[in-house]
Amino acid sequence: PFVGFGVAATALAVGAVVLPRLPRENPAVLLRSVAFYARADAPDQQEKRPTPRLRRWQATLDLLGAPSNPQDEKSRPYWVHGVGANQYQKNVNRFYQTPYEKPGRRTDDETAFDMEADERFTFSLFETVAVELGAPGLLAVLFLFAAWILSAGGAFAHFSAASGDADTHAMLALAALGAGCGALVVSVFANPVIRGVGGPFAFFFALALCASRAAQESPGSHGAP
Repeated sequence: PFVGFGVAATALAVGAVVLPRLPRENPAVLLRSVAFYARADAPDQQEKRPTPRLRRWQATLDLLGAPSNPQDEKSRPYWVHGVGANQYQKNVNRFYQTPYEKPGRRTDDETAFDMEADERFTFSLFETVAVELGAPGLLAVLFLFAAWILSAGGAFAHFSAASGDADTHAMLALAALGAGCGALVVSVFANPVIRGVGGPFAFFFALALCASRAAQESPGSHGAP
């Protein structure tokens, strides 16, 4: 109980006290980074316009539905096999069109953020994988998340019901479960495997698998996932 209270209090303090005092008004930046429409910062601009995220997603959908061979309309669409690894930006740029024009400023231009520049690191993992690797790659990523969350959830349920010194194992499984659910949600709006955060991503995925194996090998186990 005390651990749970401490975690909840810490999260509340970070959200209510720390974040509002960081540079760039981070809560507002976070909300605008996931929005599809927003008003420009100029005082004479009151009409909401498509944000770079919506424009990019529209271009992505157009790309996935386009034939892989422009000379042959019956060729396989890109969603079947993708455009190739590390070819996302090069190919998606060809599919911007009115009224979803490509943002004209560089990605890290903070002064133009949310109208004329993409916020850094807001390119969705699912979005980039679907474009680069097609449906097979996207299914593989979804399978990874399913294995992660089900393994951690099964281990947590097993150790929570067990008696003895299983509390530590249950806590670790719960941490892996929370990290997996969080990474799944983040993957819709950003990429949790980029440099800097890819390490924790791999760590908690491995932790989920280790917790699941420990649950299977523990006395009285009936085959936890």
